[in-house]
Amino acid sequence: MTSVYERKRSLRRIGPVIDRVNIAISAAIIICAVIILLDIKKHLLMFPVIFTLAAIMNGLMAFKCYKMAEMIRVIALLSAFVILTVLSVIGYIVTLS
Repeated sequence: MTSVYERKRSLRRIGPVIDRVNIAISAAIIICAVIILLDIKKHLLMFPVIFTLAAIMNGLMAFKCYKMAEMIRVIALLSAFVILTVLSVIGYIVTLS
């Protein structure tokens, strides 16, 4: 079993990487939202893409909070991850059918 100190030490290495990935995902979400605003009927597939990106972002943040031993935030972020993943799957099914 790893101690809280070891978790926080490993977070120093992986934390900045997760932050950079979250910044990239946030930029991609904003770009997708702008594309949707241009023509909603033409770019209907972007809605599930946004939900998928948001799910990935919540999953990464849950991992980061797990490394910091913040279990309540981990549970909340994993719940959001599951909900957004389900919405993504439903969105892909509706959009592609």
